[in-house]
Amino acid sequence: MNLIELHSRPGLYLLLNDLDVKTEFSEHTLNWSEEENGKTGLLFFILSLIFMNGNVVLDNVMWTTLKRLGLDHEVGPHPLFGDIKKLVTQEFVRQQYMEYTRIPGSDPALYEFRWGPRAELELSKKELLEFVCYLYGNNMKPEQWTSQYQDVLRSEEQDEA
Repeated sequence: MNLIELHSRPGLYLLLNDLDVKTEFSEHTLNWSEEENGKTGLLFFILSLIFMNGNVVLDNVMWTTLKRLGLDHEVGPHPLFGDIKKLVTQEFVRQQYMEYTRIPGSDPALYEFRWGPRAELELSKKELLEFVCYLYGNNMKPEQWTSQYQDVLRSEEQDEA
């Protein structure tokens, strides 16, 4: 584990897993509950949506997309996730995976989602783009997503610096 202080928020620390679960100790991984696995999957989907939409998603786009998946925050608690809106806008934000901010000067108020500092530290945009290509199938390659691929290259350059 690594204890990391967020440069964007001095005094705020994150405890990050430093193991590569693909290669190290793979037979000794933790078994998460169905709820935790589901939340992680939903988080990964949301972060993919943000990344694939230029690193920012308006809240109405987020809710419409989740509604298409059967996750409508307006119809009451979900059997696995409970209050979807609270999970996304409070829990994932509190965990620093996402930022949920009001767009300045918007009236009525508009909000947007972006990756949070924890997502930036824990996730690889390259692996995420490869995952999206896998979902699309048909031998899709990351290079076919021109703007996202350029973002991946910029991220890799920053990581090397």
